Amino acid sequence: MHFEPKQSRVILTWYKLGIDNEDKDYYMSFISYWISFNAICYNLYHKECISERANIDTKKSKMKDLRKKLRNIDNLKSDTTTLKLKEDDKLTVDIQSSSRLFFSIERKYTEDLIYNKFVNDYTEWYDVADKKEQYNRIKRSLEKYDRKNDQSRFYIKNMARIDDFERLRSRSTLEELNNKNIIILCEDNSLNIIKRVFYQIRCNIFHGEKVPGDLNDDRIAEGALPMLKLLVEKLIEDHRIEDY
Repeated sequence: MHFEPKQSRVILTWYKLGIDNEDKDYYMSFISYWISFNAICYNLYHKECISERANIDTKKSKMKDLRKKLRNIDNLKSDTTTLKLKEDDKLTVDIQSSSRLFFSIERKYTEDLIYNKFVNDYTEWYDVADKKEQYNRIKRSLEKYDRKNDQSRFYIKNMARIDDFERLRSRSTLEELNNKNIIILCEDNSLNIIKRVFYQIRCNIFHGEKVPGDLNDDRIAEGALPMLKLLVEKLIEDHRIEDY
Protein backbone atom coordinates (compact mmCIF):
# COMPACT_ATOMS: atom_id res chain seq x y z
CA MET A 1 0.00 0.00 0.00
CA HIS A 2 1.18 3.51 -0.81
CA PHE A 3 1.43 5.99 2.07
CA GLU A 4 0.82 9.64 1.26
CA PRO A 5 3.47 12.16 2.36
CA LYS A 6 1.34 13.49 5.23
CA GLN A 7 0.65 9.95 6.46
CA SER A 8 4.36 9.17 6.34
CA ARG A 9 5.21 12.34 8.28
CA VAL A 10 2.69 11.47 10.99
CA ILE A 11 4.04 7.93 11.32
CA LEU A 12 7.70 8.88 11.33
CA THR A 13 7.30 11.92 13.58
CA TRP A 14 5.68 9.82 16.31
CA TYR A 15 8.19 7.01 15.77
CA LYS A 16 11.12 9.41 16.25
CA LEU A 17 9.44 10.91 19.31
CA GLY A 18 9.27 7.40 20.73
CA ILE A 19 13.02 6.98 20.19
CA ASP A 20 13.79 10.36 21.76
CA ASN A 21 11.87 9.49 24.93
CA GLU A 22 12.96 5.88 25.46
CA ASP A 23 15.40 6.77 28.23
CA LYS A 24 13.51 9.81 29.56
CA ASP A 25 9.78 9.06 29.64
CA TYR A 26 8.60 5.47 29.20
CA TYR A 27 4.96 6.53 28.91
CA MET A 28 5.59 9.17 26.26
CA SER A 29 7.73 6.67 24.35
CA PHE A 30 5.04 3.97 24.52
CA ILE A 31 2.31 6.41 23.47
CA SER A 32 4.44 7.67 20.59
CA TYR A 33 5.23 4.19 19.27
CA TRP A 34 1.59 3.19 19.71
CA ILE A 35 0.32 6.18 17.70
CA SER A 36 2.80 5.35 14.94
CA PHE A 37 1.76 1.67 15.00
CA ASN A 38 -1.93 2.60 15.03
CA ALA A 39 -1.52 5.03 12.14
CA ILE A 40 0.14 2.39 9.98
CA CYS A 41 -2.45 -0.27 10.81
CA TYR A 42 -5.30 2.16 10.23
CA ASN A 43 -4.01 3.09 6.78
CA LEU A 44 -3.47 -0.56 5.88
CA TYR A 45 -6.70 -2.06 7.15
CA HIS A 46 -9.41 0.51 7.88
CA LYS A 47 -11.39 -0.24 4.72
CA GLU A 48 -11.65 -3.89 5.76
CA CYS A 49 -12.69 -3.09 9.30
CA ILE A 50 -16.24 -1.88 8.79
CA SER A 51 -18.69 -4.23 10.49
CA GLU A 52 -22.38 -4.31 11.28
CA ARG A 53 -23.02 -3.05 14.82
CA ALA A 54 -26.25 -2.97 16.79
CA ASN A 55 -27.17 -0.03 19.03
CA ILE A 56 -30.08 -0.23 21.46
CA ASP A 57 -32.24 2.87 21.75
CA THR A 58 -32.53 3.02 25.54
CA LYS A 59 -35.25 5.69 25.43
CA LYS A 60 -37.58 3.60 23.30
CA SER A 61 -36.63 0.21 24.71
CA LYS A 62 -37.95 -1.06 28.05
CA MET A 63 -34.84 -2.97 29.08
CA LYS A 64 -35.53 -3.23 32.81
CA ASP A 65 -39.02 -4.52 32.16
CA LEU A 66 -37.78 -7.04 29.59
CA ARG A 67 -35.11 -8.38 31.92
CA LYS A 68 -37.59 -8.68 34.78
CA LYS A 69 -40.05 -10.65 32.66
CA LEU A 70 -37.39 -12.93 31.19
CA ARG A 71 -36.20 -13.92 34.66
CA ASN A 72 -39.58 -15.57 35.20
CA ILE A 73 -40.20 -17.17 31.81
CA ASP A 74 -38.05 -19.03 29.28
CA ASN A 75 -38.89 -16.77 26.37
CA LEU A 76 -41.07 -13.84 25.44
CA LYS A 77 -42.82 -13.87 22.08
CA SER A 78 -43.24 -10.65 20.15
CA ASP A 79 -46.57 -9.36 18.91
CA THR A 80 -45.03 -7.50 15.97
CA THR A 81 -41.57 -6.95 14.53
CA THR A 82 -40.93 -4.11 12.12
CA LEU A 83 -37.74 -3.68 10.10
CA LYS A 84 -36.98 -0.48 8.19
CA LEU A 85 -34.03 0.58 6.06
CA LYS A 86 -33.30 4.29 6.40
CA GLU A 87 -31.84 6.57 3.74
CA ASP A 88 -28.45 6.49 5.51
CA ASP A 89 -28.46 2.67 5.16
CA LYS A 90 -29.23 2.24 8.83
CA LEU A 91 -31.49 -0.70 9.60
CA THR A 92 -33.97 -0.27 12.46
CA VAL A 93 -35.62 -3.16 14.27
CA ASP A 94 -38.72 -2.51 16.37
CA ILE A 95 -39.91 -5.50 18.41
CA GLN A 96 -43.22 -5.00 20.17
CA SER A 97 -44.54 -7.29 22.88
CA SER A 98 -45.80 -6.49 26.35
CA SER A 99 -42.56 -4.49 26.40
CA ARG A 100 -40.61 -2.91 23.56
CA LEU A 101 -37.12 -3.46 22.17
CA PHE A 102 -35.92 -0.97 19.58
CA PHE A 103 -32.44 -0.98 18.07
CA SER A 104 -30.60 0.04 14.93
CA ILE A 105 -27.92 -1.73 12.93
CA GLU A 106 -25.35 0.21 10.93
CA ARG A 107 -21.92 -0.22 9.44
CA LYS A 108 -19.21 1.24 11.65
CA TYR A 109 -15.45 1.21 11.85
CA THR A 110 -14.37 -1.26 14.53
CA GLU A 111 -10.92 -0.50 15.94
CA ASP A 112 -10.17 -4.00 17.28
CA LEU A 113 -10.40 -5.46 13.79
CA ILE A 114 -7.38 -3.56 12.47
CA TYR A 115 -5.12 -5.18 15.05
CA ASN A 116 -6.57 -8.60 14.27
CA LYS A 117 -5.77 -7.98 10.60
CA PHE A 118 -2.21 -7.06 11.55
CA VAL A 119 -1.86 -10.29 13.55
CA ASN A 120 -3.16 -12.32 10.61
CA ASP A 121 -0.66 -10.72 8.23
CA TYR A 122 2.39 -10.87 10.50
CA THR A 123 2.04 -14.04 12.58
CA GLU A 124 4.11 -16.10 10.15
CA TRP A 125 6.92 -13.53 10.24
CA TYR A 126 6.70 -13.32 14.03
CA ASP A 127 6.83 -17.08 14.50
CA VAL A 128 9.91 -17.42 12.28
CA ALA A 129 11.87 -14.42 13.53
CA ASP A 130 13.67 -14.51 16.87
CA LYS A 131 11.70 -12.33 19.27
CA LYS A 132 12.61 -14.12 22.50
CA GLU A 133 14.54 -11.26 24.07
CA GLN A 134 11.81 -8.68 23.42
CA TYR A 135 9.10 -11.08 24.54
CA ASN A 136 10.93 -11.88 27.79
CA ARG A 137 11.18 -8.15 28.57
CA ILE A 138 7.41 -7.86 28.40
CA LYS A 139 6.79 -11.09 30.28
CA ARG A 140 9.12 -10.19 33.16
CA SER A 141 7.46 -6.79 33.52
CA LEU A 142 4.12 -8.53 34.10
CA GLU A 143 5.30 -10.93 36.81
CA LYS A 144 3.06 -11.41 39.85
CA TYR A 145 3.94 -13.80 42.65
CA ASP A 146 1.17 -16.25 43.53
CA ARG A 147 1.68 -17.07 47.21
CA LYS A 148 -1.10 -19.63 47.27
CA ASN A 149 0.62 -21.81 44.65
CA ASP A 150 4.17 -20.59 45.36
CA GLN A 151 4.84 -19.61 41.77
CA SER A 152 5.09 -16.61 39.51
CA ARG A 153 2.40 -15.84 36.95
CA PHE A 154 2.56 -13.23 34.20
CA TYR A 155 -0.41 -11.05 33.28
CA ILE A 156 -1.77 -7.54 32.99
CA LYS A 157 -5.07 -6.50 34.51
CA ASN A 158 -7.85 -4.89 32.54
CA MET A 159 -8.24 -1.90 34.85
CA ALA A 160 -11.68 -1.13 33.46
CA ARG A 161 -12.74 -4.42 35.08
CA ILE A 162 -10.76 -4.22 38.30
CA ASP A 163 -13.96 -4.67 40.35
CA ASP A 164 -14.59 -7.98 38.56
CA PHE A 165 -10.98 -9.00 39.22
CA GLU A 166 -11.27 -8.31 42.95
CA ARG A 167 -14.63 -10.08 43.14
CA LEU A 168 -13.68 -13.21 41.18
CA ARG A 169 -9.98 -13.80 41.76
CA SER A 170 -10.42 -15.87 44.94
CA ARG A 171 -12.71 -18.39 43.23
CA SER A 172 -11.52 -18.28 39.62
CA THR A 173 -8.35 -19.47 37.93
CA LEU A 174 -6.24 -16.99 36.04
CA GLU A 175 -7.14 -18.88 32.88
CA GLU A 176 -10.83 -18.24 33.56
CA LEU A 177 -10.17 -14.55 34.17
CA ASN A 178 -8.17 -14.43 30.95
CA ASN A 179 -11.05 -15.97 28.99
CA LYS A 180 -13.35 -13.27 30.37
CA ASN A 181 -10.88 -10.52 29.38
CA ILE A 182 -10.48 -9.47 33.01
CA ILE A 183 -6.76 -10.10 32.70
CA ILE A 184 -4.49 -10.90 29.74
CA LEU A 185 -2.09 -13.74 30.41
CA CYS A 186 1.36 -13.34 28.87
CA GLU A 187 2.78 -16.84 29.25
CA ASP A 188 2.94 -17.97 25.62
CA ASN A 189 4.98 -16.18 23.01
CA SER A 190 2.61 -15.33 20.17
CA LEU A 191 1.84 -12.19 18.21
CA ASN A 192 -1.82 -12.39 19.17
CA ILE A 193 -0.94 -12.32 22.87
CA ILE A 194 1.51 -9.47 22.34
CA LYS A 195 -1.22 -7.55 20.54
CA ARG A 196 -3.64 -8.10 23.41
CA VAL A 197 -1.07 -7.07 26.02
CA PHE A 198 -0.10 -3.91 24.12
CA TYR A 199 -3.72 -2.91 23.62
CA GLN A 200 -4.38 -3.35 27.34
CA ILE A 201 -1.33 -1.27 28.27
CA ARG A 202 -2.56 1.37 25.85
CA CYS A 203 -6.04 1.37 27.43
CA ASN A 204 -4.66 1.49 30.96
CA ILE A 205 -2.47 4.49 30.06
CA PHE A 206 -4.99 6.39 27.92
CA HIS A 207 -7.79 5.91 30.45
CA GLY A 208 -5.69 7.31 33.29
CA GLU A 209 -5.10 4.04 35.11
CA LYS A 210 -1.30 4.00 35.10
CA VAL A 211 0.77 6.43 37.15
CA PRO A 212 4.24 7.65 36.13
CA GLY A 213 6.51 7.06 39.10
CA ASP A 214 4.71 3.92 40.25
CA LEU A 215 7.33 1.16 40.14
CA ASN A 216 5.01 -1.52 38.76
CA ASP A 217 3.49 0.77 36.14
CA ASP A 218 6.90 2.10 35.10
CA ARG A 219 8.24 -1.45 34.72
CA ILE A 220 5.36 -2.43 32.41
CA ALA A 221 5.66 0.67 30.22
CA GLU A 222 9.43 0.25 29.93
CA GLY A 223 9.21 -3.51 29.32
CA ALA A 224 6.87 -3.07 26.35
CA LEU A 225 9.08 -0.61 24.45
CA PRO A 226 11.57 -2.94 22.67
CA MET A 227 8.85 -5.15 21.15
CA LEU A 228 6.53 -2.30 20.20
CA LYS A 229 9.43 -0.43 18.60
CA LEU A 230 10.38 -3.59 16.68
CA LEU A 231 6.86 -3.99 15.29
CA VAL A 232 6.74 -0.34 14.20
CA GLU A 233 10.12 -0.67 12.49
CA LYS A 234 9.02 -3.83 10.69
CA LEU A 235 5.94 -2.08 9.32
CA ILE A 236 7.95 1.00 8.31
CA GLU A 237 10.44 -1.21 6.49
CA ASP A 238 7.86 -3.43 4.78
CA HIS A 239 5.83 -0.52 3.48
CA ARG A 240 8.80 1.72 2.68
CA ILE A 241 7.52 4.59 4.75
CA GLU A 242 9.98 7.44 4.41
CA ASP A 243 10.36 11.19 4.75
CA TYR A 244 9.47 13.26 1.70
